[in-house]
Amino acid sequence: MQSEKIKLQLTDLSKEQISALLTIEDPNFYTHNGFDFQTAGAGVTSITQAMVKYLYFEHFEAGFKKIEQTLIAWLAVNPLVSKDEQLTVFINTAYIEIYSM
Repeated sequence: MQSEKIKLQLTDLSKEQISALLTIEDPNFYTHNGFDFQTAGAGVTSITQAMVKYLYFEHFEAGFKKIEQTLIAWLAVNPLVSKDEQLTVFINTAYIEIYSM
């Protein structure tokens, strides 16, 4: 039996929790176009790229897959999916622990 995933909305998180998440994971999230080479975050991967990795790739390996991931994030996901929707998908797919502040 598959366990059900908790469906979080951005409104389920406090402004402080969202701010902390963005500060750690992707400080320029709301201003970049799906990738950010200016901020060396978690493996130089933006939230958009992490979402693409989870949704588009069953087996992800560095190299050409990273280039493909970046192109999908930049040319397909970022223009078509709002930043709030991207962040909602991320908080529902990433393994993170949310503590109340």
